[in-house]
Amino acid sequence: MEDVEEKIEGCLQFTPNELLQWSQWQLLDSVLPTGGFAHSFGVEAAIQSRRKASISQGSALLRVAAAVFQEVPYFKTMREMSLASGAVRFHHAPIFGLVCGVLGLNAETSQKTYLFITMRDVVSAATRLNLVGPLGAAVLQHQLAANAEELSKKWMNRPVEEACQTNPLLDTIQGCHGYLFFRLFCS
Repeated sequence: MEDVEEKIEGCLQFTPNELLQWSQWQLLDSVLPTGGFAHSFGVEAAIQSRRKASISQGSALLRVAAAVFQEVPYFKTMREMSLASGAVRFHHAPIFGLVCGVLGLNAETSQKTYLFITMRDVVSAATRLNLVGPLGAAVLQHQLAANAEELSKKWMNRPVEEACQTNPLLDTIQGCHGYLFFRLFCS
């Protein structure tokens, strides 16, 4: 771990500024190739294949962060060291938090950003599956903003021990996605 800290210390450290803000907003850009739009978050078969999808997206996000934000060599160093050790599983949520933190986003903004991109991706999946049209999707996403804010306030900064998902129907059918004859999404 000391070796990791030594390498991190040599990396360029950022403070909030105008250029950094552009990097932060790029993290929200749907064109960033992290695989977010390749996953329906469960819309296609009621729930995503959680582990595989999370690891795939987290790994893609760290790979993309290392390539896009080259002025922050920490991403490349962490990815290389993590791959070499085989001990890191690259789950999307913690990798997203790491990227947000290194890019200077505070905890509250990072958590709201994660909620926003999750909501955006589910609405996008519903649109791509023709469950709702593009205008209806935009209206729906706007209408969900108040619910998202309420959820954000309710669950903000909770300890990891409280993280859970309790929906028996979704739990029961989560494995169905892999058995679909034709799939538009990875999960």
